[in-house]
Amino acid sequence: MSDDKKMAKAVTDVHYVTFDMQKTLPLPKLSTSSVFLLRHIWLYNLGVHYVSGSVDKPFFHIWTKMEAMCGCEEVCSALLVFLNVANISGGSLVAWSDSCCGQNKNFYVMSLWQYLIKKGRFDRIDHKFPVPGHSYWILTEILLTLRPKFGNTRTYTQLILITTS
Repeated sequence: MSDDKKMAKAVTDVHYVTFDMQKTLPLPKLSTSSVFLLRHIWLYNLGVHYVSGSVDKPFFHIWTKMEAMCGCEEVCSALLVFLNVANISGGSLVAWSDSCCGQNKNFYVMSLWQYLIKKGRFDRIDHKFPVPGHSYWILTEILLTLRPKFGNTRTYTQLILITTS
């Protein structure tokens, strides 16, 4: 994993991404436990850590349970939006994710990679999966830094803006 990241920093046409879903966040953000049990709105967050050349930063894609669920189709949609908004194309893409078959390791994600290659967005895409328990994820560290900041912010949007700046 670190070799892929180093290559992405050194070679201009190599793009390195790691992506993972954060733990589901409750809405509205309240501290009263009785109200917590009554709410049914949840916030999903797909974190993407992108490295290429001098760029090394996280991106967050958030949506509520009212808009969509958190399965493989939503993960693919969020990845496609990320690539479009960040204007990432050309060369090769190296993607790392966990082996969650419901979100990352499935036919839908494979079809997204094939679509991107067919459209000429990338020449090559390598989707890799780490050995469980033996890999360090910078994205996990970024997502974990969000937790202690929950008490200091009024909204999750504020929290994400603080973390990405």
